[in-house]
Amino acid sequence: MKWKPWAKRASIACLSLACFFDVVAANDVYVVGYNDWGQLGLGDYLERTTETLIDSKLPLDRTYGLAAGLYHSVALGDTSSTQGLVYTWGRNSKGQLGLGPIWTSLSPQAVQWKACPEPNSWVCNPSLCKPVCDASKCTSYGSANSYWKVLGVDKASDMQCMKPQDVVWGSASQPQIVQTVASVDSTFVLTKQEMLARPDGKYFRSVPMLINSIQDLHFLELAAGDFHVIALNDLGEVWSWGNNVEGQLGVGDLSQRSQPAKVVYMDGLNTVKVAAGSYHSLVLTDFGQVYSMGLNANGQLGLGDYSSRKAPTLIKYLATKNISSIACGDYASYAISDAGEVFAWGDNSFGQLGQSAAVTYNEPSLIPSLKNDGANVYKVFGGQRTIFAIDESGIVYAFGNNDYGMLGLGDKTTRKFPTKISSFVGANVYVIASGAYHTIAATGCWEQGNPCSGHGTCNSNGVCICDTGYRGSVCSDQCPGGVGNACSLHGDCIIPGTGSSYCLCFSGYTGSACEIECPGGALNPCSGNGECLPTGVCECNSAHHPCRCPGAMSSPCSDLGLCVNGACSCYTGFTGLNCSTECEGGASNPCSYNGECLLDGSCRCYTGFRRPDWCRVPDLVPPHDPLPSSCECPGGHDNICYGHGTCTQDCVCSCRVGYRGANCSLQCAGGLLAYLEGELVTVKVCSGHGECDEQGACLCYGGWSGKICDNGPYDWLPVILISSSSFLVCCCCICVGICIRRRQKKFSNRERKRQARRKLRGKKKHKSGDRKKDRSRKKSKINK
Repeated sequence: MKWKPWAKRASIACLSLACFFDVVAANDVYVVGYNDWGQLGLGDYLERTTETLIDSKLPLDRTYGLAAGLYHSVALGDTSSTQGLVYTWGRNSKGQLGLGPIWTSLSPQAVQWKACPEPNSWVCNPSLCKPVCDASKCTSYGSANSYWKVLGVDKASDMQCMKPQDVVWGSASQPQIVQTVASVDSTFVLTKQEMLARPDGKYFRSVPMLINSIQDLHFLELAAGDFHVIALNDLGEVWSWGNNVEGQLGVGDLSQRSQPAKVVYMDGLNTVKVAAGSYHSLVLTDFGQVYSMGLNANGQLGLGDYSSRKAPTLIKYLATKNISSIACGDYASYAISDAGEVFAWGDNSFGQLGQSAAVTYNEPSLIPSLKNDGANVYKVFGGQRTIFAIDESGIVYAFGNNDYGMLGLGDKTTRKFPTKISSFVGANVYVIASGAYHTIAATGCWEQGNPCSGHGTCNSNGVCICDTGYRGSVCSDQCPGGVGNACSLHGDCIIPGTGSSYCLCFSGYTGSACEIECPGGALNPCSGNGECLPTGVCECNSAHHPCRCPGAMSSPCSDLGLCVNGACSCYTGFTGLNCSTECEGGASNPCSYNGECLLDGSCRCYTGFRRPDWCRVPDLVPPHDPLPSSCECPGGHDNICYGHGTCTQDCVCSCRVGYRGANCSLQCAGGLLAYLEGELVTVKVCSGHGECDEQGACLCYGGWSGKICDNGPYDWLPVILISSSSFLVCCCCICVGICIRRRQKKFSNRERKRQARRKLRGKKKHKSGDRKKDRSRKKSKINK
């Protein structure tokens, strides 16, 4: 699988980040939607339905992280002097802005980190102080302190943190933040986690809001739901805390956690991505498998039913889809495949699944309109009921709820199908955060899935510097004439507001790419006696017929071609309007017969053929060195690199993950072929326990063996389980045998007693008969 740039998403909080720390000029941040709490940061309460630039109100030189809560916004970036700054604005009813006891901020404000006077002291609730903290020092942060909000005399333990909890001591500078997420009314930030010295000589990993139980873990990503948080560390482990009423923490029960708890069900699986909805969570492993847990009333777990789960459960439908990224809406979920396909499931009441029917989908469903539009999506950002998808070409699609214009489409009409945001065409949008009713977006080509369309370089300002022959904000418009030869260097390439680019030719040149020099030369087209047509043929004035061919009168077409009706038909290996230019490769081997010779003598290679990069830059070609011949890409022009890689200018294949060999025809063990053969499919090939050599065979790490390195150190657990099971079966059999024997014995005893009673009754009956006979005899004697 080709892992694409990761995007982070929370349900009401949504963010994607790319951490860059060199100083750059400012990039643009746009806002749109609901603004009753100033969450747009524009200094007023007016809502917007089209994207509006924050401009100077956000004093960051580079903005690379955004988050949006219910009614507040967060931006993360650098200035020329400081890295990892956090700015917040909007509603601050519960201290979610980290700005102290203010109610609302209409414009971005910098979050300040204040140094604690003593170790283990907090700018927050005194009950959070550690036992080693002197009680007298903690009281200075009591109800009279302006940093936190009093909810009642008898509710001191419920006070909200109005400033970030600080663990930086003395005169140390504020921590460098690399990630931020927001939930309904709270904000979380993650630092670069450098080692800081403590007064006692020990070390710990510093985070702005110190979470004691996980302070020694290096976390890479956070995802925030309405009232819970999912975290991913560098060991591939998943931790969670907060509300767990629907099992969204994935810890196997419904009890909430006030401290981070490890999701043990994911042990042994290397997690690479987490996402959180309102009351559900998603987890993605490096095998491309997606697990879900939590509320499932709308089918948002994608398991084919509507039953909630307390532990992570594999979404079987996506098991073979090579998923590279995940995201969540409020009650919906999304997954992106390695092929750029978007799958959606859950609630569709506002069309947030990109489907026409306003029903729930309890299994992942491909968004058809994105596929039909040819979109190759690499990022999805989910808000409450609004969704944004970014194509590798830079196109931004929006769909879902639009009651306050938060889709940025210039109206308030809800969209059931993905719709292109026209104002963002060519804007290089790479990160979007969507709250309940507002949206924030930042531009810059750094983190695009296909920066500058592969035809340019993204500079430090986030602007594409296009290769020669390409134009446009994302270098997607190719000028006629081709790369390195725009308009054949004989005209200006015009990029209109709509439609394709075209050439405006200089005097004396014509053709769609200005590739034709008018007969008679550029300074004297048609010898001044006619009009040069777009086909390069002279339409002569009535008094001058026919017009002469280019070249000298004594040697038309430079004697290297035939003059036909005022135009030159050049011999093989020569080009130009007067045939004076020799094709690259020479007259005996023009373009190695594997390309088209252009009017300037350069070669445009046929499909499947390349030339080294250096021969395309004349200034780098030594004058005495001959121009190299073209080369054919491995796999042939009909099957370049067997479709499993890209061909460089040196005709060397750069293979995709899982493929090896000079022509990328060898598949590493553990790939699709292994799956078709009934073996294990892995993303990292060799089951993640080895390397794939150039022959496609696995070189296993120590302790692992097998064709795909799936045989590891001997595991006694199965033996123990089998032995235990066998012992239990034997015990059960013995118990059953004893029971049967006892029952048989009881039956035998009862039968003997019954037989004895029968015999006794028989004897009694016999004696009774004898007595009757005796009485009869006596009676007979008496009668006689």
